[in-house]
Amino acid sequence: MSPGTRFNPADPAIQADPFPAYQELREHAPMHWGHAVSADDAVGGCWYVTRYADVQTGLRDLRLGRQSPTAPPPDLADLPESIRIYAMYMRSILLFMDPPDHTRLRGLVARAFSPRMLERLRPRVAAIADGLLDRVADQGTMDLMADFAQPLPIQVIAELIGIPASDAPRLKGWSQILTASIDFGQSQAIYEQANQAAIEFALYMLDQIAQRRTQPGDDLLSDLLQAHDQGDRLSEPELLSTLGLILIAGHETTTNLIGNGALALLHFPDQLARLQADPGLMVRAVEEFLRFDGPTQSAARVVQEPFVWHDQPMEPGQAIMFMTGAANRDPLVFAAPDRLDVGRDPNRHLAFGGGMHYCLGAALARLEGEIAFATLLRRLPDLRWGASRPVRNQLASFRGLASLPVAF
Repeated sequence: MSPGTRFNPADPAIQADPFPAYQELREHAPMHWGHAVSADDAVGGCWYVTRYADVQTGLRDLRLGRQSPTAPPPDLADLPESIRIYAMYMRSILLFMDPPDHTRLRGLVARAFSPRMLERLRPRVAAIADGLLDRVADQGTMDLMADFAQPLPIQVIAELIGIPASDAPRLKGWSQILTASIDFGQSQAIYEQANQAAIEFALYMLDQIAQRRTQPGDDLLSDLLQAHDQGDRLSEPELLSTLGLILIAGHETTTNLIGNGALALLHFPDQLARLQADPGLMVRAVEEFLRFDGPTQSAARVVQEPFVWHDQPMEPGQAIMFMTGAANRDPLVFAAPDRLDVGRDPNRHLAFGGGMHYCLGAALARLEGEIAFATLLRRLPDLRWGASRPVRNQLASFRGLASLPVAF
């Protein structure tokens, strides 16, 4: 970034490699008024916070929330029909709620990621990972994203919710569209596609719900349906949007963790060799993948009340993006932050956010990451670069790869 440039996370150059811009901001403008999160942002900009100490503190600050106190959501009846269902879906999603609704709903959703549920999933994650590599073992090449990092988490989420494995590709398609819709400054066309995806997803899940009413199972959908049927604890829109959030958060972030982590190991072959020689480092390695090039790069908040921060007046309704990707490379906290170190300890990264919106699926992502990399290194000990270059996705908040060709 040149002096005076307004930071814009949707800039293709920054999406390709945001870390030089992060460093510039940390050193010279740790609270930077940059481009707005969305094109129609009424306040015309957004605060970008990049230093670790500020990000860690800000994520826990109760003066910051997820909903604007100055611009309440519009009446659904006033919205174009082409995005109305999507808007209703977003209004009921846990990610964009504040207390007390957030507190109530989070407590219900937390059961999806209980230790009992995760332990039940562990052997299935391992079996799915091995099964995916069985398909390519004799080929000598694969696209690590299409053949492994993308199908693994979506099959696990299908297993968690109780969806037939054969329907996982449909879930993946809806997830990709809905994920794109909550990234920086998307077009009207994306919102209209997301509206259609929300309709299709809702109709599909309503059919699954009807089946569970007569044949409940040992799965998340049956658990959430029980909470819905106990009265006003979980409305039908909340039930559907919660399932959608689990789909997005449980699929996209883990896909990016696996892809970004594999890419980092290929860039640092000494760390790949180190991890192969000492698989006992796997837990630390996954934490380092999350720190070094995390699957999400930011966490949004909205100022709820006026206050002064670092001599800067903060006004109600202003958006703040806490750049966790920048904080995780802060040299005041992490030695040699731009180098991958699979044995790094301690590693107090902020990849899963913080405060009341700390990622509910963090434990599941860690479990899948550890099993995925352990399986890759065991099955493909000579993993190396493929014949063509990796391709990044075109998202700012969800940092990941569209393609990663590898050979073995």
